[in-house]
Amino acid sequence: VSDHFQHFGGHDYACGFSLSASRLPALTRELNAQAESIDEGCFRRELPVEGQLTLGALDREFFEGHQALEPFGAGNVQPAFAATGLSVGEVREFSAGCHAVGFKDGTGGLDAVIWPSEQALIPLLRSGKEVSVAFQIEPDRYSSAGFRMTVLDVSAGDFPSARNESAPLAV
Repeated sequence: VSDHFQHFGGHDYACGFSLSASRLPALTRELNAQAESIDEGCFRRELPVEGQLTLGALDREFFEGHQALEPFGAGNVQPAFAATGLSVGEVREFSAGCHAVGFKDGTGGLDAVIWPSEQALIPLLRSGKEVSVAFQIEPDRYSSAGFRMTVLDVSAGDFPSARNESAPLAV
């Protein structure tokens, strides 16, 4: 569809372009027509998980070791982990589309955040329900632990994910 554009630019991790507003309807039609022929398997996302952990294993020593792996980015992907059999605590929205939730298992508990990009997971998180969670950890200056979980995926059972959307995560 490059003939619809006036200019391309950007860096290795960005896509910049210019196009006349009058070309937008034709571009939209052409992209939609091409999208019809794309194999749905192309939309499957996979989330590599470093290991399964209990919440009790997520202590200060673990967090400091994790932070020693920084900086995370394109050449050094932040590790993801999984935990099963987590009891869901209260889910509360603390900012538009941003939710906090507490999780517990037989070994401990930890606070977590769900960012707007993952808010489709919220209906799976009912207080007292047991779930499996794929997550990363991040610093949290408001937590007594000094860190929290960042929820990437939730399953009502064990993984692979039970998310029902066009691009489910496979853990």
